[in-house]
Amino acid sequence: MRRRGLTLMELLVVVGLLGLLLALCIQIVQPSIRVWELNRARADLDQAAMVASGRLQRDLMATQREAISFRPTGPCVVAFPLSTRYEPLSGKPIFDRWALYSLDPGNRVLYRREWDVTATTEPKPLLDPQLALLAATPPLQRVTGHIAALRVVNLSTPDTPVRVELDLRRPSKGADEVTFRVLELNPRNVP
Repeated sequence: MRRRGLTLMELLVVVGLLGLLLALCIQIVQPSIRVWELNRARADLDQAAMVASGRLQRDLMATQREAISFRPTGPCVVAFPLSTRYEPLSGKPIFDRWALYSLDPGNRVLYRREWDVTATTEPKPLLDPQLALLAATPPLQRVTGHIAALRVVNLSTPDTPVRVELDLRRPSKGADEVTFRVLELNPRNVP
């Protein structure tokens, strides 16, 4: 008598072999998936760093060093006047707008706010209470995420460039991915 089909034991052996092959394939593919995830996280951080540093660089190149206001305590806030035009006779820049960058450390988001002011050629830095009030006043535009820290240094030394440090972090499965970006800028010094 001829038998058709498989016995239970044959079927269990085939399923076991297929499971073993599948487990081996997953072990082979898993490191490449991890590398792909890490590269994607790095690319996201690089993109966020480029957006934030490009925007800050463009704004800081249109300001005057002595008028940059920085609040290092509490939520970080940086504000400075912007110049888009010049006096016809003297060539001095006319500052008629202000830009403010505010960091929300809990959400790791950098915000920007811009507003019109009375035009002047000699802008004065904002005081800490003014910075706190302006940082809490809408409308704030989201610049980018993943910003863990924003620092501005070298404001007191007129001969050195203003140094803006961005600390970007993105959580990944193992540990935080970290990118550190430094901008060294020479805002115009009005004589």
